[in-house]
Formats: sequence, structure tokens, C-alpha cells
Amino acid sequence: MGELQVLSHQVSHHHHETDTTLKIAAIPSALHGWLASVLSVFSSRYPEAMGLVLEGVEEEIKEWVESGVVDVGITTDTTRLNLGYWREHFDWQLIRQDEIVAVLPSSHPLSQHASVSVSALAEHPLVMSSGGCEALIQQIFANSLEASEGVVQVDFWVRDTRTLLQMVANGVGVSLVPTLALVNKLNADLVTRSLSPCGVRQLIAFWPKKKPLGPVGQQLLQACGA
Repeated sequence: MGELQVLSHQVSHHHHETDTTLKIAAIPSALHGWLASVLSVFSSRYPEAMGLVLEGVEEEIKEWVESGVVDVGITTDTTRLNLGYWREHFDWQLIRQDEIVAVLPSSHPLSQHASVSVSALAEHPLVMSSGGCEALIQQIFANSLEASEGVVQVDFWVRDTRTLLQMVANGVGVSLVPTLALVNKLNADLVTRSLSPCGVRQLIAFWPKKKPLGPVGQQLLQACGA
């Protein structure tokens, strides 16, 4: 019996699932920076397993999962910001992490350092993505500036990562960006530097507590390296 047939047999005996298709949604940086290649391999192994793949920001994905538009969401882990709500409505699992780095013009004074502090970045105009993980980046600033009771000022909000990088390259400001969002987007006018202390983003897969993952969803988690 082939792998997909085995999955179909398992699913037919699983009271939470009635078919072998899976609908997922993911934030852009995860989808284009890493997940697309995972899904390509997964779909080649299980051609009938993927029913829908959507791209959205964190809040959109949470709404889609909660309302049943998709079965699984892949997003930045912000569960600690409202842990009670998440525990009531969802189950989740860590599937990957990537580094949050400073993105600077190659001519910027801070580019001469191997790493940069968040407090040093806060002294320069900040270009912030509104397409995802802004809550995490705001928290990174809040933690670093807490001692001085400082509040970071976002000078420019940009949804598209390529637009954000173009603004940074042209000297409009500096930014903090997850490394997955930078795949195939950097050029000679930009440099990245690690933060001091290091900034890390956790990515989770999550699904409704009332509808646990069936065999197909579990296979996807395995394919993601969970």
C-alpha cells in the first residue's frame, strides 16, 4: 500500500478528519523564505494532500484558523502576549526559529561593527514592517530600552519587505528583520548585523483545539522538521 493510501486509510478511521486534504496559511517570510520548498516536496510525495495554501499576516491567519477557513496556520509565536486566549482556542507546536537581524545601509556607521545593540539602533530613524512580527520587534526594543524607560519611535511603516529594504538602502532609516524575510532580497547597498543581545523569532504551527490534527497534518509537521 502506498504512503498516500496509508494516510487515506488512517484518516478514514480518525473521527476528527473526513478526507486527506489540508488547508494551510503562512506569513510571507515563512512561506517564501523556507516553507514553499517544504510544501513542494510534501506535495510531490502526497499529490492529493494539499487543498489550499494562503498567505497572510498574523492576525489574518489567526482568524482563518479560528473560523475554519484553513486547518493549520504558520506564524510568529506571539502566544505569550495573550496566553490564556491561545490556550483556550488553539494547540500549537514550535517548528522553526530564525534570527532577527539589523538591516543597515552598507555606508552606515553601525555597519562597521560585528553586532549592534538595540539601543544604538533606536537612535536612528526606524523603518518597521507592518506585514508581520512587528509585535515581537516592538518587544525586543521594549526589553532593551526598559532600563532607561525609553520608548522606540517607528518613523515609517511599510508592509512590503522589498519596499522596506529599498528605503533602508537609500538611507531613509534602519530596520530589524527576520532572516527568512531576507532570502534572495539583499543587495550590495545593504548589510545585516546580529543584535546584541541576539534576537530570535520562533515560528509555530497552530490549529483549532476543537479540531486536532489528523494524519495529514501530522505528516506536514514532520516535513517541517518538528
